[in-house]
Amino acid sequence: MALVVDKNINADGLLNAVDELKIEALKDSTVFDVFVGGNLADNVKSVAINFIFHADYNLADDEVNGYLEKIKQVLHSKFNAELR
Repeated sequence: MALVVDKNINADGLLNAVDELKIEALKDSTVFDVFVGGNLADNVKSVAINFIFHADYNLADDEVNGYLEKIKQVLHSKFNAELR
C-alpha cells in the first residue's frame, strides 16, 4: 500500500497505528520504500507498506480487502494519509 503523507510524519507511527488495530490475521507490516520529490508536493512524501496476512484457514479476498480498507481508514483519520 503506497500512501502520501505529510513529510514530517514518521513511518513508524503509521506502523504503530496499524498494530493498534489488532488484526489477528495480520502477521507483519513493514515499510519498504519512502519517496520524496518527483511529482509529489514539497510538503509530502510517499510511504509504501507491505502487509503479510496469514490464518489457519484460506483467507477470502473480501476478508483481506476489508482489513486493508480498515487500515486505510485509520491511517487517513490519524495522519490524513491518502492512497498514492
